[in-house]
Amino acid sequence: MKLLIIQGHPDSQSFNHANAVNYYEKAQAAGHEVKMIDLAEEDFNPNLEYGFR
Repeated sequence: MKLLIIQGHPDSQSFNHANAVNYYEKAQAAGHEVKMIDLAEEDFNPNLEYGFR
């Protein structure tokens, strides 16, 4: 099975981030093809202080 995990919490020390990483590791160990987009590692500002551009 192909899986895509989008981890959207900007704090890499959050419980949500830990859950996403754990799910990724368990799915890979079960033999699934897994990709993860980790917004905590990207240059992503969820504040939108300048609005949509």
